[in-house]
Amino acid sequence: MSEDKIYNFFGWHQFKSFLSMNHHKIFPSVTGGPEETGTLLHLRDKIELFNKICNNAHGGCPCNKKKRVQQAVDSYKEVVNDFSKTQEARSTVFSILGGPTAIHFYETENALALKQSQPDQALPEPFAKVSP
Repeated sequence: MSEDKIYNFFGWHQFKSFLSMNHHKIFPSVTGGPEETGTLLHLRDKIELFNKICNNAHGGCPCNKKKRVQQAVDSYKEVVNDFSKTQEARSTVFSILGGPTAIHFYETENALALKQSQPDQALPEPFAKVSP
């Protein structure tokens, strides 16, 4: 019996990078053509807002950086929630990733650090698990 192939996103930075590199594949029409349904357009709008929030988290006054980072985390969770409900986007992303059996989303990069420092330890529970 083969082990399930699970792809992990550790934090909003990784997911934002993935979406930036593959935006043109997930959303082939920038005009909202017939291949994009209402839910796909909604997801595209959410991702554009997510990108702006993430970009905002990097700069500015350090006095409110924690708040800006938390906004990025919250937006990441919203995008993942919408992504999990959008079949067209899920199909494309699973194809881009080579057909994993599931995608797990972790809130922070700390899970990755734990896995690298203690490879024999199980990962903590992800906040979201998405299947094809």
